[in-house]
Amino acid sequence: MASQFNEWLSHRLQAIGLDGEVMANYIIAALEQESDDKYECVLEILTDFTEQSMDELAKEIVDKWTESPSDDARLVSNCIDIYAIQNATLTLRNDDDDLSDNMISDFHPNTNTAAVAVEERHKREEQKASHAARVERDKINRQKEKQKVADRKEREKKRTQKRERRR
Repeated sequence: MASQFNEWLSHRLQAIGLDGEVMANYIIAALEQESDDKYECVLEILTDFTEQSMDELAKEIVDKWTESPSDDARLVSNCIDIYAIQNATLTLRNDDDDLSDNMISDFHPNTNTAAVAVEERHKREEQKASHAARVERDKINRQKEKQKVADRKEREKKRTQKRERRR
């Protein structure tokens, strides 16, 4: 479902003239943060990159995100599926009297899935942190650019006034 959301978001952003792949990554990182103001985060990202009003699109994105199952739900579902398969395999083997005692004593839960899940969670958290730093850096850079433009206009205005006074 996550890939469906990614595709939908990418196409939706491209439809309004934004780079779907890049913007989708920013927005998804903002949505994955555990905060209550997901709408505000998405709206801020969208308005930083376009002049248009993005209220409706931000609401649509957050609604679609909340409808899609979370990574934790998918992880739990996958673990449950793996556990069910292992139990079914054990049940089938238990039917064979010769192997039943050996199979039950040899069964060990797969700890690799838990380790992989923890590793993926840490990786996502690192990506969230780097995304937050990038967003903050981009915001500061945009503010600096705006200030440079304003300063340049002010200097040009002063030069023009100075020339006018000389005449």
